Amino acid sequence: TKVEPLKLVEVFENVGLYEGVFMLLQPILENVGDANTLLKFVESAIKCRQFPDLEKFIKNFRGRYDPEKVMQVMVDSKIQDPKSLVILCDQNSFIKEMVRYLWENNFNKYIEMYVIRINPKKSGEVLGCLLDLGAEDSYIRQFLLTVGGNCDAAEMVSEFEERNKLKLLEQWLEARAMEGNIKPEIHNALAKLAIDFDKEPAKFLAENNFYDIKQIGKYAENRDPHLALIAYKRDMSSCDYEIIELTN
Repeated sequence: TKVEPLKLVEVFENVGLYEGVFMLLQPILENVGDANTLLKFVESAIKCRQFPDLEKFIKNFRGRYDPEKVMQVMVDSKIQDPKSLVILCDQNSFIKEMVRYLWENNFNKYIEMYVIRINPKKSGEVLGCLLDLGAEDSYIRQFLLTVGGNCDAAEMVSEFEERNKLKLLEQWLEARAMEGNIKPEIHNALAKLAIDFDKEPAKFLAENNFYDIKQIGKYAENRDPHLALIAYKRDMSSCDYEIIELTN
């Protein structure tokens, strides 16, 4: 008589024989269609420390298991080789959950590995999570050096700005400008820093060609109207309405 794998799994689990669960399920994974049975494989692989097989499973069986449940099993088990967790979280955009687990369990090197080797475009979101978790400014600055320009500049600026931490990004922004990066997000952020911290803002606004004139003009209006005028005058043909409103 053919016995359902999940019933055999229960027999092994009742006597704490997780090696039996792993050896039962590993050869028949291709034929298993039940997500709960696949979850049992994940649990057994973690308990038996079969991390290479777990990695292969996460990569090759995507769409057949419940990613949230698998992630929760990994987190609850305090998995000691988090490569599989990193892959799973990247596949399913569980970035906050991943960073929290790695940070709170002292797996910092895996956070750095993730933004360098796996998904540099998520660097901004990762750093935003680290800021929320209370990472020290010195660590954030060092992390930014590691990331360099290999990331989404707009997202990076957005993550820091929404946390009022744009000043912490200053050296990174200056380095990108020195590299010749002309993306407006970079230069808008530098303009805001120049205005807020009185770093020769008039000179910056008059000489920099890459910031968004209307956006920075509006930003400057409530801080120093004269600086707003300097920005708007860079393109009077398209900013005449803004200039009239400002002078009124």
